[in-house]
Amino acid sequence: MASYTLSGSRFTACYLLEGDRKEAARKASDICYEQTVEFPKDLLPADPIRDAIVGRIERLDEVSATAFRAEISFAVETTA
Repeated sequence: MASYTLSGSRFTACYLLEGDRKEAARKASDICYEQTVEFPKDLLPADPIRDAIVGRIERLDEVSATAFRAEISFAVETTA
């Protein structure tokens, strides 16, 4: 199995997501995968990529009854 050694440095992107908390959390999770591995979560094997590469939901705060602000962090190595 490959080893993934990253710097540990991360940057955070903020997203305004519409829907209730459950829908916003699902959308945030989808963003974590789409913006990094561009691969469906269900098809990604449980390996170090999930910990090292896939985005992380750091916060999900209610803005209104139908909107949430998601803060998602990404490894700096995932940028081009």
